[in-house]
Amino acid sequence: MKILSLNRISIFFILLPFICITLTDILHNLIYFRFTLFVFLILFCDILINILFSKNNKYYNFCIKLFHSFIILIFYYNIFFKEVIIQILSLFNLNITEIRGRYLFLTLLILINSFTFVNKKRFTIKFNFIVNLYCILFSIVHLLFFLTKLEKENIPTKFLNTNYLKINETIGKPVVLIIIDEYASPIELTKLNKEKSLIDFCDTLTKKNWQVKKNFYSYNKITLHSLSSIFNFNFKKKDENLNFIQSKDYLYKSALSDSLNRKNIKFINYGIFDIGNTKAFCKIHFYEEEELRKNFWGVFFSKTLLNHLSIFSKDNNQNHLNKSNLELHLPSLLQNVNSNNFIYIHLLMPHFPYEYYGSSKVNYQNESNKTKAYIKFWIFTNSILLKNLENLINSNKFKIIITGDHGFKGDEKINPHSTFSAFYGFDSISISNINSVQDIGSLINNCY
Repeated sequence: MKILSLNRISIFFILLPFICITLTDILHNLIYFRFTLFVFLILFCDILINILFSKNNKYYNFCIKLFHSFIILIFYYNIFFKEVIIQILSLFNLNITEIRGRYLFLTLLILINSFTFVNKKRFTIKFNFIVNLYCILFSIVHLLFFLTKLEKENIPTKFLNTNYLKINETIGKPVVLIIIDEYASPIELTKLNKEKSLIDFCDTLTKKNWQVKKNFYSYNKITLHSLSSIFNFNFKKKDENLNFIQSKDYLYKSALSDSLNRKNIKFINYGIFDIGNTKAFCKIHFYEEEELRKNFWGVFFSKTLLNHLSIFSKDNNQNHLNKSNLELHLPSLLQNVNSNNFIYIHLLMPHFPYEYYGSSKVNYQNESNKTKAYIKFWIFTNSILLKNLENLINSNKFKIIITGDHGFKGDEKINPHSTFSAFYGFDSISISNINSVQDIGSLINNCY
C-alpha cells in the first residue's frame, strides 16, 4: 500500500510521533473514539490526494508538498518549532544548551520536505526512507513510555496514612491560601544568580510582619500530588510512591474539606482542581473522563498551532486563571469578610509559559535561556502579587498564606523540592511547628 511505503513521506509516518507524544499527555481516560477518528481523518486526506493527483505527477508533487508543509507547521509548531528557534538564538549568544532527539526529528522533517522540491528521485527516496524509519523508532520509544506510565497509573489506590498536626492557633479570621505554582526558593536561585535583589520579596514581607520560610521543603514536585497531600494533612510520600488516579481521588475525598464542612466553614475554590464538594474555578488539567470528553479537542490540539484559535482554547488557560485571581478575586475578598470562609487561590505563576496579560503585560517565552526567563517571571510574580495583596494586608482582617507547591523543575542545579512559604496573621509558635509545605493543611484546619 503506497501510503505505508517507507520510500515516500506519508502523513501517517509524519504524524506518528505527534500521536505518540499526545498519548503520553492525554494519559487519563483517553477518549479512544475521537482520537481514532482524528487519525483516520488524516489518513483519508493523504489517500484522497494520492487518488486525485496520482495520474498527474506535476500536480501531485505540488499538492503533496503543500499538504506536508501544512501538516508539519500545524502539528509540530508548539512542540518543536518554538524550541528550535530558541536553540538557534541561544547558539548565536554562545549559550549552547542540550540538543535533544526532537530537534533532530524536526530537522530531518524540514530537510525531507525541502528535498521534495528537487527532482532527483533516487536522492529523495533515500532520505524519505531514513526519516520514515526515524519517525517509527521515535514513536516506539514514546509509546513504550506511555504504556509504562499507564501501567503505573492503573495501580489500585491504596489507603494512605495522613500525618495531622495539632496546632494551638487562634481562631476568628478567615484564611486565604495562595498557591504560587512551581515557585523556587530564593535561596536556591541565589546559587545561580548572586543578585541580592532575589531576597527583596522576603525582606519586604518580613517588614510587613509576615513570617517567612525562604527555603521550605516540599515532599512533592508534581502539583497534583502536592495539593492532594496538603488537603489531606500530609501523606509524607514522594511522587514515585503516588499515582495520579490516587491523588485525584484523595482530592475528591479531601480530609481538610470534610473537616471544614463539618465545622460549617464555606470552602471557596479558585483553583484548578475539584476539591471535596467544591468545583475548580478554571480547570487546566483534565483527569476525569467526563471533563476530558468535553475538553478533548482543546487538550489534543494544545500543542499545535490550532491552540491559538479561540474555538479550542476558550477561557481554560493560564492567563485567564492568573488574571482573574489576581485582579478580580483577591480584591473582592474585602467586600465580604466572613470568618466562616476559607479561600483557596491558585496562581500558575511563575510556572511556564512565563507570560501575563492584565493590568501589567510581560512575556519572557522567547528568552534564549529558560532559567533566566523563569527568574524574570519569578520576580514579576512577586511584584504583582504584593501589589494586589496590599489592601488585604492593610485591612488586617485575614490570615494569609503564600506558598509554592514545589520548586523549579527546569534546571538540574535547582532543587525542585525547595520552595518558599510566608504567613501573615499567625502565631509564631504555630508556624515553627510546621516543617513542610504539606503540613499547611493542618495549620489551616486549626484556624477554625
